[in-house]
Amino acid sequence: MKVIIVSALLLVSSAQADQVPSTVLKVAKLLKTRDTRTVVSEVYNNDGNPCLPEGKSYNIELQVKQGSFDPLQSKIVYNWETVKTVNSDLTGKIMDVCAE
Repeated sequence: MKVIIVSALLLVSSAQADQVPSTVLKVAKLLKTRDTRTVVSEVYNNDGNPCLPEGKSYNIELQVKQGSFDPLQSKIVYNWETVKTVNSDLTGKIMDVCAE
């Protein structure tokens, strides 16, 4: 009987932990909107590079704004850092870039 009651309490606790307040979800959405971006650039593979499709394709970079403390300026400085790069050909096929 004690085992069943403890199990039931654990299930209730984990179910309540999964419910995130709407205010926190709004902050998460703001963070995603303000501190991430994608950068798209055209790439031409005319030299037979095996890491890219032949001809014209596009590199898509997912970038995140990262903060670090600059001791010279005595403040936090933000820079965009690429965290993932994929390549897409003209048909929409997605492939990871070889350098990553």
